[in-house]
Amino acid sequence: MIKSVEAVYMKNIFLYFFYFLFSFAGLYLIYQAGGVIRHPPIIESSYTTGDILTLKLPRLEFEKLLELSFSGLYLENRTINLDGDIYEFRIIDRKGSISLNYNGLYIYSRNYEYSFKQWQDENSDGYPDAMTLYGEDAENFIRWFLNIAIYQFLEPSPKWPENQRDCAGLIRFAFKEALKKHDESWYRNTGINPELWREKTGVDLKNIPDVQAYNYPNVPKAGAFIFIAGSELSTYANAYTLLKYNTRFISRNLEDARPGDLLFFQHPNPLTFHSMIYTGDGLIYHTGPESEIDPGKIKLWKVEDYLRLMPVQWLPISENTYFLGVYRFKILGNQ
Repeated sequence: MIKSVEAVYMKNIFLYFFYFLFSFAGLYLIYQAGGVIRHPPIIESSYTTGDILTLKLPRLEFEKLLELSFSGLYLENRTINLDGDIYEFRIIDRKGSISLNYNGLYIYSRNYEYSFKQWQDENSDGYPDAMTLYGEDAENFIRWFLNIAIYQFLEPSPKWPENQRDCAGLIRFAFKEALKKHDESWYRNTGINPELWREKTGVDLKNIPDVQAYNYPNVPKAGAFIFIAGSELSTYANAYTLLKYNTRFISRNLEDARPGDLLFFQHPNPLTFHSMIYTGDGLIYHTGPESEIDPGKIKLWKVEDYLRLMPVQWLPISENTYFLGVYRFKILGNQ
């Protein structure tokens, strides 16, 4: 009888000990599975639009990241480590959010919203100071911009996507390519033949210095997002966005234009914006698609011929109410 009581007593102790271990293990699992709840991503308030935001998400036992989604950010790099993954985001908008979906003992989501400061803009023109070019850099940028744009009249580059061949697309392409390093690899990739260009124009592209302050895609505060769209950074800008956020108004007199300036027109029916590049003695632009089967083409004019032959609604004259004026890139400081 005594042995039987002792056996029951020992059995109960064993059961209590087992229940304790089981409960402890369960609590531990729940604790681990709630790791993200306990440790949400910490984003410093000092970040500004255009900065690189580095985020480390630890690897936790019994927990797997199913999905990471975000807005206002662009994922530039991810590094996988044993103790956690490191994400490097480009902040492309003042408002950002990160959503985490985890699968542990249960599936759950956590959403975090953030507000970032605007980029430094001492002259309040809406353009990042860090991107502004001065002196010889500004001059050489325009030289590259014009030569690249005009070369497209001779032979469009295979690097210029066909679905982006319109008036604003020509400007975007020449703008981006002008900021790059122009080495032998660049000539091969763009299809631009410096010998042919020298033969046609007398311009030796290899004697034009590159921009020294920075080069695409390593643009400060932008990376590859070199166009401004309100408070956002973007890789794309249509004619209206170029006019409103990336250039500044000069005048409605063509005599005030400098080589590399843009001319903008607005037609109300249907509402469309059209852009041209002023070359110094001429104008170059892409017509945009003429129809579903006609992709349009690049036109290069002498100014006097353009003024003489084109209808008045497309003339850069003050009498034309459709002519919005001459605009200059904000990237050009003190110009």
